[in-house]
Amino acid sequence: MDVLTVVDLGSSSVVLRRARPADVPAIVDLLAADQLGAKRDGVRTLDDLASYQRAFQAIDSDPAHILVVAAR
Repeated sequence: MDVLTVVDLGSSSVVLRRARPADVPAIVDLLAADQLGAKRDGVRTLDDLASYQRAFQAIDSDPAHILVVAAR
């Protein structure tokens, strides 16, 4: 699972882990959930999703970067 750390929040905890390609749709949903992102981000077509997946792959394959997600 590539867990980096677990953050104790008292009554619950959050796992910080390396992002996986399967996380891309949820990440894009978060980007599109605010006022700015709603106008420019999001997946409307399969080509949109493919673009985000290519961007994810490009960043993830660069050893100078790490993509991290928080999950409960």
